[in-house]
Amino acid sequence: MHLSGFDSASDLKKKFGVLKRKARKGKKDEPWDTSQAKKSYTAGDQGVLRGEFENGRVLYRLLRNAINPTVYSMYDSSWAPNIHFVSFTCNLRAFDTRSYAERQKNPRPLDKPVASIA
Repeated sequence: MHLSGFDSASDLKKKFGVLKRKARKGKKDEPWDTSQAKKSYTAGDQGVLRGEFENGRVLYRLLRNAINPTVYSMYDSSWAPNIHFVSFTCNLRAFDTRSYAERQKNPRPLDKPVASIA
């Protein structure tokens, strides 16, 4: 397998097929990607911040030395070994019957996990 992730031009062509936006009757101006490949990233009516996902994927592969940085217009990646990641999340109760305004004002978290990696 090549660094691009495709063994041949036909493999790349197949991938382009699943990236094509699906036409939906009466929904031609949807603000999110309707392709088969990106369907799992769609959340409700808001769509997805696909660019953030792709940037994260490129960064991950860059840090693992799995890609050529110049392909992504990064000519100086000397900063990569010095990156430190910190992640914080908050899981809320799924069945909170209070109003939306009250949940926003006084959230009741189940936990507040933190992760860090250098």
